[in-house]
Amino acid sequence: MKTKTLFIAVYILCNTVLTFAQTNVSGGIYTNTTWTLANSPYIVVDTVVVFPGVILTIEPGVVVKFDNNNRMEIRHAFLFAEGTSTDSITFTSNSISPTTGIWSDVFINYSNSSTSNTTSKFSYCNFRYAKNGISIYSSGNSGDTLIIKNSIFNNNNNGIYSESYEIMIFVDSCNLRNNTIGVYSPNYNALLHINNCNVSNNNKGVYLHSGCRITNSVIDSNSIEGINMQAKNNSIVNCEIKYNGIGIHKVSGTNVPNKISRNVIENNNIGIKLEQSYGLDTIICNKICNNSTYDLYYNVAFGDNISIPNNYWCTTDSTNISTRIYDGYDNINLALVNFMPLDTSQCFLLTGINNQTLLNDNIFKIYPNPFTQFTTLEFENPQNKKHSISVYNLYGQLIFSISNITTGQVKIERANLTGGLYFFQLLTDKQVIATGKFIIE
Repeated sequence: MKTKTLFIAVYILCNTVLTFAQTNVSGGIYTNTTWTLANSPYIVVDTVVVFPGVILTIEPGVVVKFDNNNRMEIRHAFLFAEGTSTDSITFTSNSISPTTGIWSDVFINYSNSSTSNTTSKFSYCNFRYAKNGISIYSSGNSGDTLIIKNSIFNNNNNGIYSESYEIMIFVDSCNLRNNTIGVYSPNYNALLHINNCNVSNNNKGVYLHSGCRITNSVIDSNSIEGINMQAKNNSIVNCEIKYNGIGIHKVSGTNVPNKISRNVIENNNIGIKLEQSYGLDTIICNKICNNSTYDLYYNVAFGDNISIPNNYWCTTDSTNISTRIYDGYDNINLALVNFMPLDTSQCFLLTGINNQTLLNDNIFKIYPNPFTQFTTLEFENPQNKKHSISVYNLYGQLIFSISNITTGQVKIERANLTGGLYFFQLLTDKQVIATGKFIIE
């Protein structure tokens, strides 16, 4: 009986220790530090500042909880919060009943310091109930980089808030949902690249000012608008934009165009809404149809007509297409939209296919990719049939082609091509059997 009583007492004591084990943190971190799983959760009871040049590493599985209104500041320092697919890192509220915006943010501060070329990395992280899950600020180009991958932003005011200038920010394979705004980037030359992300069920999906790219992403069911572009030099390529209030909303105009290419824009209330556009934006090789009110709403004053050729409208009936576009034909105070010629080949389909898969279950390889001088394309050609390759730029324009390929290998040389993203079709007997893409550095 005494032995059994002692065992129960030890069991209760151990479970009490495990239940209440935590590490309270606040103040400055001045030397390289690791937050370990053994000491998790970490409770931010007051502002934590990682000082310039210092490395803070957070182990997989760690939970960081913030008391109300508190933040963690990475002040020209290094933060490596790299979880795994089975053991993620969580940043959340310490409240028993958390609400959106109840704690502040993980603040990446690149301003007012001589320290440069710092990198912070987040991978397999969860951000919940913050004012801004991650916020970034810079006052100039310091050569810093921020990488955010495989992470989830849920129930925040802003999932990612970037008030940065010429800082390289890569957001890759992330899920941003149920936030007020998924990604908010209101500054010039933000250099923000969103790739392979799912931005869904927010009020606003992505808010961009200038210098940003969105590629290979799904922008879905954002109640007000999927993507808001404020100014210039943004690009939206190879995205699926659907079930939003407005799919893409361009608000202001500048003398530097935005690029909207190879997207599927459908089942929104309004597919694309352009205001103060000045006729400079490049909108080409998109599928734009099945939007409930208008496919395109051109709210731009008379005298600033726009041409958007080579888009696919799900019909070749120009009268039908015109009824889906709101412009000067509907309101005499507005400019006109020229949507001819039509894309009848559905060039938006050139993208979105994995670089290792051919349409006929064949396999090809392209290496190196990216490349600087040349790349090699290998594919199955057991009967030595004649193949050809057509290479297109971002706007769907044919740049060059290679004909009479009778082997299973061909070299694509850079020649006079500028750096950037290109698409190719591999054809035999005039039939497209594969599509892919490559990048020239």
